[in-house]
Amino acid sequence: MKKTFSIIAVSSLLFAQMFISCSDSADSTPQSNSESVVNQNNVSAGSYTFETPDETYTFSLTETALEGKSVTWATQNPYIVNFLDDNGTIVALSGGKTTVTATADGTTLSFDVEVSEPNREATSDPFDAKTVSGDIEIITCGDSIMRDYGASETDQYGLGQAFAQFFDESKTTVTTSISNGGRSSRLFHNESTRWPVVVEKLKENQAANKPTFVFLSFGHNDERYVYEKNADGGYQFTFADSNQNDTVAGTFYDYMERYIVETRELGGIPVLISPLARAYFKGTATINQAGRHNIETAYASRTYGSVTYDAETKARGNYTAAMQAVAEKHNAIYVDLTNLSADYCEQFGETVTMSYLYVDGDQTHERTLGGLRFAEIVVNKLKEAGVLTNYIKTPDARVMVNKGSLAFGRLYPQASKTLSFKVSSFNATSGTVTVTAPDGYTVSLEEDGDFTSSVEIDLDSDFVGTEVFVKFCPSEVAEYNANLTVTHTSITPDFGNTIAGTIDGSALLIALTGAGKARTTSGTSVTVLWPMIDSSNKYNAEPTVSPEGEVGAENVKLSGLVSTSSVKRGTSKDGAYMARVNSTDGSWPVNDSGTKIDDVYMQFEVPVTGCTFTVNKISMTCGSSGSGNMKWSIYYSTDADFSNPTPIGDIPDGVTSNGEYKDIDSGDESLGLDVGDGESLYIRIYPAFKTNTTVDAGGGRCFMMENIQVEGLTN
Repeated sequence: MKKTFSIIAVSSLLFAQMFISCSDSADSTPQSNSESVVNQNNVSAGSYTFETPDETYTFSLTETALEGKSVTWATQNPYIVNFLDDNGTIVALSGGKTTVTATADGTTLSFDVEVSEPNREATSDPFDAKTVSGDIEIITCGDSIMRDYGASETDQYGLGQAFAQFFDESKTTVTTSISNGGRSSRLFHNESTRWPVVVEKLKENQAANKPTFVFLSFGHNDERYVYEKNADGGYQFTFADSNQNDTVAGTFYDYMERYIVETRELGGIPVLISPLARAYFKGTATINQAGRHNIETAYASRTYGSVTYDAETKARGNYTAAMQAVAEKHNAIYVDLTNLSADYCEQFGETVTMSYLYVDGDQTHERTLGGLRFAEIVVNKLKEAGVLTNYIKTPDARVMVNKGSLAFGRLYPQASKTLSFKVSSFNATSGTVTVTAPDGYTVSLEEDGDFTSSVEIDLDSDFVGTEVFVKFCPSEVAEYNANLTVTHTSITPDFGNTIAGTIDGSALLIALTGAGKARTTSGTSVTVLWPMIDSSNKYNAEPTVSPEGEVGAENVKLSGLVSTSSVKRGTSKDGAYMARVNSTDGSWPVNDSGTKIDDVYMQFEVPVTGCTFTVNKISMTCGSSGSGNMKWSIYYSTDADFSNPTPIGDIPDGVTSNGEYKDIDSGDESLGLDVGDGESLYIRIYPAFKTNTTVDAGGGRCFMMENIQVEGLTN
């Protein structure tokens, strides 16, 4: 590894001792050098050369004029080198030359830094991908598009998960656990739990003579801004094939070339898959260039924290074209998923694409049907090229439903409420899907259409999916908890990657919960309130009940959370303070689905004694302090074990900026929820972070809340 350092003499002025050097070892601590020069005002102290991006180096100020002082470090060009900490540790990011300075008490030491350019020869695959035989392993490497996902309400599904469905498991191991969200080609290569793990697996398989294919798909997070880092401080950005100073080191092209070379050196075959298109229709019939990962306009100036970053002087470029170019140089297997997926989505248009191929409201991440279709596109291209043909299989046809339950809440008799779920098909091109509703419920294929006890959906080769609407209309005061059934002529439907309900034989069951409620117009009005702060603006878990009597209230219970200082929200809420809580370990759970996470919550309990308490409204204010990536879900239940909870209103999207707050309530219509003598009402707030955030979840990033209020009548 190339490491050069030299002391540069300076004429002039006042001298003090300054020593700095570097050995040939990347991990060595700089030792004293016999030469020493310091300019009291600005001293050119030395130079340092990195062979490749990712390398780090810590400048030592021992025995210099700045030793023991509080030093301010700065880099002239944060795109070439930048800091990993406040102690002078720099990381090489892109090719070129720049200057790093250390300043204290009017004295500045300047260090010239250079990051070398790559000079790699073309390589070739170590074996023939068309004639390979025996057991093989496929390792998928990528970002949130490629990673695995557990079941959730969003039905999000990774491309790696989908690939596993297309290969014969009797002779193919598909390893999908190494990819993760937020990873760019740069970050994945540098992170200890990503590419180094792949390298070790390649070494193991090479020693065992086991053919290995590495599927590589990056690009989404390479497009991030220079200041965006993951929780561990890893930089993500790259330019496509040429940096602002026209160097190549540290570009997307450079990293993809490194993956090709390093994979082949360890006996594996790289398979390059350009990034999945973003569904950027922007109201047109086509996906735009940004959606195809061609960034044509230079990024504008932005301020992050206390630092303002200059506008970039060059557009990031075309990441898809860069991947194709490096694949052509090395004659590597390449699939243009970007344009193939964009063209595929354009066949259906924005509405169908966003309803059945991508996660609701998310133009980037695929749901189960999308994951299967996009994986199918890649696999078909491999088959056309004669690659892995003896290992590829055709997955079973599927009929998928995206809900395991629908909760309608409590309605007055003869009132109605409509919810919906989606039915989609993967290669199920014939037969009929039948949806049958239980008593108290009806179904329709149109929100404003005729509702009947059942509907039928005929499948053909053009069918992608349809929405099924379910209407609840109680006729009396009673519980209406029953199952809606979904069946197909020959296929047992499944839940995709949503939270599964029940499969009974060949029928899929969606649990419907609802109740008819009595109209309560008389009784004593009672209000239970947790203001969450006291008169000194300190966190306060104690409630108030007005009037006091049969209805009580317990102190707030925190699970997986700890209270912290209250914070003044400036102009928000008229300058009032709001209480805050943080996770016990400083790391928030991630929840993009709005479902509850059972071990991290705030609980509010209202016990009832000697009467019936009819709860008509639940309300509160929630928000975020220190981050724009907080969201939450709120449920209530009368079960002590919090089983069968009901969500309060629509699950909010959370916040998008620090200090933002939202008022949430159970709706304009009275809940009419009866809590009987000896029972309790339980309310839980489940705060969490959104997925794919680039902000560390710990530290001062807190959940805010105030005025959790329950209103009702005692009888």
